[in-house]
Amino acid sequence: DKIIISNTFSNGDQVTYSNGGGTDIAGLSNGTTYFIISATSAEFQLAATSGGSAIDITGVGVGNNHVFNHIGFSVDLTNNKIIVANTFTNGIEVVYNVGGGAAIDGLTDGTNYFIVNASASDFQLSATSGGAAIALSDNATVTIDSTDTAVVDATNDKIIVSNTFSDGQEVVYSNGGGTDIAGLVNGTNYFIINSSGTEFQLSATSGGSAIDITGVGVGTGHTFRQDIGSAHIFRQDIGSAHTLIKNLGTAHTFTHNIGDNQDTFDLEVTLIDPNDDANVATIPDVKVKITGVNTTTVYVHETLSVGFNIFRFGTDDTQAKIEIIPQAYDTPNFDIDNISLKQKTVVEPIENAPINNKGVVVTEERFIFALGAGGNARKVQWCDKEQNTVWNPLPTNEAGDIELATSGQIMQGIRTRGQVLIITDTDAHTASYIGPPYVYGFQKIGEHCGAISRLSAVSTDYGVFWFGQESFHFFDGNSVQELPCEVRDYIFSDFNQDQQSKVWGMALGGENEIWWFYPSGGSLEVDRYVGYNYADRHWLLGNLSRTAGAARGVFANPLMTDHTTVTNLQNHEQGFNYDGATVFCETGPISIGNGDKIMKVTDVIPDEKTQGNVDLKFKSKFYPNDTERTYGPFNPSNPTSVRFSGRQIKMRVEGDTATNWNVGVMRLETKTGGRR
Repeated sequence: DKIIISNTFSNGDQVTYSNGGGTDIAGLSNGTTYFIISATSAEFQLAATSGGSAIDITGVGVGNNHVFNHIGFSVDLTNNKIIVANTFTNGIEVVYNVGGGAAIDGLTDGTNYFIVNASASDFQLSATSGGAAIALSDNATVTIDSTDTAVVDATNDKIIVSNTFSDGQEVVYSNGGGTDIAGLVNGTNYFIINSSGTEFQLSATSGGSAIDITGVGVGTGHTFRQDIGSAHIFRQDIGSAHTLIKNLGTAHTFTHNIGDNQDTFDLEVTLIDPNDDANVATIPDVKVKITGVNTTTVYVHETLSVGFNIFRFGTDDTQAKIEIIPQAYDTPNFDIDNISLKQKTVVEPIENAPINNKGVVVTEERFIFALGAGGNARKVQWCDKEQNTVWNPLPTNEAGDIELATSGQIMQGIRTRGQVLIITDTDAHTASYIGPPYVYGFQKIGEHCGAISRLSAVSTDYGVFWFGQESFHFFDGNSVQELPCEVRDYIFSDFNQDQQSKVWGMALGGENEIWWFYPSGGSLEVDRYVGYNYADRHWLLGNLSRTAGAARGVFANPLMTDHTTVTNLQNHEQGFNYDGATVFCETGPISIGNGDKIMKVTDVIPDEKTQGNVDLKFKSKFYPNDTERTYGPFNPSNPTSVRFSGRQIKMRVEGDTATNWNVGVMRLETKTGGRR
């Protein structure tokens, strides 16, 4: 029961048997598909089923052209079946590829179908899951009488017969058990050229020249059949949405009626490229999608980068479905590692509270004020006392709202001396608790005193100070006053109005000072400061880039951040690093009487604590618009000899050592005189 011949068949291969026009080998049937068993390189046996028992071969056949053709499958046109050993089950979705040949008539290359009526040796295909089997039909075939010279045109090398062939199609020629047409070989594949609906020629290669037909053959059953090939593929479609489901657990609740419940998560996932190189062609194209199992809400749908990825999302569901989605069938191989889903505590909107607010402030009575509530720049809305989810005013609560009588927009609210000061960009108002039914009373206390930014007001024990649109202002608990400011012209004449929203201030209570930071005229970021000592009533100026800060209190010293490529946290009042700047104090203009007399200065008697730690410089003018002249530096001694004159004189003290220093009462020895 063996076929003894040199071969390359393997166990399980399917082959089709052809008697080549002769008589069947006894036990086999012409055109039938069998399975290879017991194969070696020199022999094999045949079985009717994959892995079955050997067929009983009872005798030889007739003819020397018997063929066992290895195939990937066969087609049963009568029953619309694909005959092949398979492990497909009903309902599986497969994608069909012709593998280089022509499509089986009834199927389309690259199309997805569903398996129906599957067995271990065959299956049918349906266009829909569980639908009817698709009807399969034979591919293009013509049968001719090879003895008819009107059909076999040897003069013009043509086959003249009605056909549906098209140029480039591959056909297999069979002499049907007769004698070959002269020039052709039984069982050989040829390519159609110069075809029409009534004739065609044959070529040995695709698009080659016509084969020379030199004569007719013998037999009326010669056929030309389109060769659909033997490498057709039915591959299970594994889909584009492989899923992992992460149960968030029964201990996590996502109901929104609990104000402090947090329902935010971090998904962490690592994408590994097995090639581990920079070749773009081999980088996996993969997305991650997170969907609520019950709500079907999509929380994340993002492309994964090779390496570590993290995505934060909020969910209103008890389960989240995590999908790792290759973006194409041919996406390079990849590995997914370290998938984790962690609950995170983050700031979330308070239930029922207004949104799109300009700011908030908590009153001494423990109400929350929403400033510019709900996007209305003049509206103040507050919740019930210590009930931050109750914002709807009712006779049974103290929630409420009011729209300020102002043409401006609210910039800042700040608590001070038993009331709340609310500053707009044009005026100022106070809010005082008066109890039900009105809860709070509001009063306008100042006009033309608006704040320049939403962080410009600073509260101290003395009252509230703020950086205004054109000057500085102070609220002492009763009224708003404009602060006298000797450096006002210096600040507002070199100030970038387009960046005024970046102005911010902080109180340094230990020094009785308020510092405001602002951008100069040529800067897009904060680069200067102006300070005010509200106890001694003098001003400070300097160049310093600071964008945020916290005063002494929780920390031993003030902390501030600078504006650099990488933000640095600066510990102030610690050490003697001034970023390369010189620390100095400078007086205003000093004159004798009304300034109509010239001072001639000959000696300086310094405060003894400054000696050795500072240098003195003097600046003088004879007229208000005159050029200023500078004298010094002088190293203070007791006394210090100097020589200069002018109607107006300024004194400047500069530190020259890395140590703390202070200036006491300086005395100048002067006399009036002429300019010489």
